[in-house]
Amino acid sequence: MSEQHIVPSLADPITRRRAITLALAAGAGSALGGAASASAAARAVPPTGQWNDVPIPVDTPPQLFGVAAPTPHHAFAIGQHSWQEKEVTTALHWNGREWLHKDVPPIQWSWYMDMAAAGPHAAWVMGLTLRDQLPTGLYWNGFRWREAPLPRTGTGGISLPPAVDAEPGGTAWAVLSEGRAAGQSSVLRFERGAWVRKTSPPLPEGSELMTIAVRSPRDVWVGAADRQSSGGSFTFHWDGRTWSRHSMPGSTVPSWGSMDILPVSRKEVWAYVGGGSSLQQLFRLDGDVWTKVTDVPRYGMFPMPYGGSLVSDRNGGVWLPALGEGVGSGRTGYLHWDGTEWARVLGPMRDTSIGFVEAQDMVAIPGTRSIWAVGVQGTGVKPFIERFDPS
Repeated sequence: MSEQHIVPSLADPITRRRAITLALAAGAGSALGGAASASAAARAVPPTGQWNDVPIPVDTPPQLFGVAAPTPHHAFAIGQHSWQEKEVTTALHWNGREWLHKDVPPIQWSWYMDMAAAGPHAAWVMGLTLRDQLPTGLYWNGFRWREAPLPRTGTGGISLPPAVDAEPGGTAWAVLSEGRAAGQSSVLRFERGAWVRKTSPPLPEGSELMTIAVRSPRDVWVGAADRQSSGGSFTFHWDGRTWSRHSMPGSTVPSWGSMDILPVSRKEVWAYVGGGSSLQQLFRLDGDVWTKVTDVPRYGMFPMPYGGSLVSDRNGGVWLPALGEGVGSGRTGYLHWDGTEWARVLGPMRDTSIGFVEAQDMVAIPGTRSIWAVGVQGTGVKPFIERFDPS
C-alpha cells in the first residue's frame, strides 16, 4: 500500500498479571516451541558489555513498571505495591549517583503504567485506575508529582491502556483509545499544564491507537491495529501539518498492547508487533514502507508476546526485554538484534528461590550506549533496576 497523505480535521484491557496467567495456562507445547528459537538465538554473538544490578531503596514497592531517562544523569522509575486492598505508588528519581524516593498522589493504579520524560523537570506517568479501569495520569514539574487528568470523549470503558512519550526537551504526547468506533481514539498533547486533544488520524472502524513515539513536534509516530477486519497493524506519521499512513505488510494484530515504535532518526525507524500466542515481528521503515526484518525468537516459559520497549543500541541494532527467561534461572533475559541475527543476553544472577525474573520496561540513556531496565522478581515480591554498560 502506498503512503496516503491525509489533511487533518478536527474491549476490556488485559493486565500484565492476567496475561501471565493466560500464558501459564497455554501449556508446555508452546514453551517447547520457544526452546527451539532459543537455541538459534543463543548462537548469535552478544554485544560487548554486561547488565549490572543497581541498588534501590529497600522500601521500594515490589513492582516497577516504567522507566524514563531524559539525560545521562537523570532518570525516573514508577512502581506500586498492593497491600490490604490499597495501591501504594512510589516514584524513584536517579540523580546521577543513587535512586531516591519521591512522593506521589495516592492513586490506586491497575497493573499497567507507562512513563516518559522530556527533561529533569518534566516527566509523565499514565495508566488505568484499579477499581474502574479508567485512564489517569501524573505530571512531574521539577518540584512535585501531581495528578494530570486525561480528557475523554465519553463515559464508557477504556479498550486499551493509554500510552505516553515525550519530545526531548519539550512536552509529552499520548494516545487514548476509548473504543473501536470511529472517533474514539485520541491523540493528546500536554500544554500549559494540562492534556489537550489534538488532531487525530482518521482510523478505520474497528481500529485502535495503541502506541506513540515522539522525536519532535514535527516528528510523531502512532501505531494502530485493525481488530475488526483483521487488517493487521499500521502506523501514522505527523510532520507538523498532516498525518500520513504507512502500512505494515504481513503484520499481525498485536495483543495485550504489545506494539512499539522506535524513531532513531528521520531515516531510521523501527517497530515491534507482538500478536496472538506465537507471532512477534520486527519491522523497519524503508522509505515510506514498513519492511519486515525478522521474526523475534521466543524462548523461556511464557508463550506470549514480549512487552515492547524497543531500545536502540546506537550502532544500528535494537534491544527487547525477553519475557519468561528468568523462570527458575534467577536472571533477566534480553534480546539484541545486530542487523543480522538475534543474541540472547542475561542479566545478573538473582535469588532463584523467589521465582521468575521479568524486565517490565527499558530505555536508552541519552548520549551513551547504556540502558536502564526495571522489573520484578516473583509475583509481586522484589523489584529491581538493572543497567547495561558497554565494555
